[in-house]
Amino acid sequence: MGLKLAKARGHLNAMPDLPSVPVGDNAEQGFFTDEEVALVVSHLPGALKPLVQFLALTGWRSREASQLAWAEVNRAEGKILLRASRSKNGRAREFPCPPGGELAALLKGAPTRTAGSCCSARSSPRCSTETVGRGGAPFYRP
Repeated sequence: MGLKLAKARGHLNAMPDLPSVPVGDNAEQGFFTDEEVALVVSHLPGALKPLVQFLALTGWRSREASQLAWAEVNRAEGKILLRASRSKNGRAREFPCPPGGELAALLKGAPTRTAGSCCSARSSPRCSTETVGRGGAPFYRP
């Protein structure tokens, strides 16, 4: 239990005086080039390739991408919506997805017969038996 929660629940009379630890510059560094992404993707099982390509194109977190629902993909307006309820920072975002672009082409081959989601390969890869990818093959086979 966190200290703030313990205090709120009456388990602590006062917050302890803890020193803060300087973190420094902890921003993400060392992004993959397009060539490096292609090399990584070439070594993945076929069913994971679209998910990793989506992550590389959008910069989204794996959980955000794996829970993307078709209702959040607006092909007519050329955008993908990440709802605030699924965003780590609690803010909704839109990602451009113009027709004819690389992301639109990738989504065109993504599974469509699911209970509303675009992909089901999650952080610990699992697959719904209803999730179907290109040519009727499962999007991910554990």
